[in-house]
Amino acid sequence: MISYVKIDSSTEAELELYVNMFEKEVESFWLQLKEIGLLRWRINRVWNKRAGFELSQIFEYKDET
Repeated sequence: MISYVKIDSSTEAELELYVNMFEKEVESFWLQLKEIGLLRWRINRVWNKRAGFELSQIFEYKDET
């Protein structure tokens, strides 16, 4: 099963604040999701021509349970 999440921010500072908070909690977050079947997870900055501040996250699980 694959889940895709897009996170929009109003400003680049808000986006960076989210990334910094997430970096502090990433190990705990990963371990919790791994217990319920997470196989792979990626977070990416979305670069576009308009002045948007976006991240995308892709979660891959072994099944739906």
